[in-house]
Amino acid sequence: MSDDIPEVRATAALQRVATLGARRTALVAETAQVTAELREACIEAARAQASRKRLRELSGVSHAYLYDWLRDAGVDMKPRRPRKKP
Repeated sequence: MSDDIPEVRATAALQRVATLGARRTALVAETAQVTAELREACIEAARAQASRKRLRELSGVSHAYLYDWLRDAGVDMKPRRPRKKP
């Protein structure tokens, strides 16, 4: 019967929003921490001469992110080869 009262439905819906919002905030913070750790691990591996292709595969990040991380950390990078024309 109480489900017929709009205020009760609204309260339940707002509680669900609050719960999910708090959960999302916690996950975003955890993601930022893990990403920072992953960045440092990738930089360390690159300095140990690990394959950049393998770093991309294992880290699950795009080449753009990986190369930005490495460039920002001052890791020696070969210059990009110009694209071959077909």
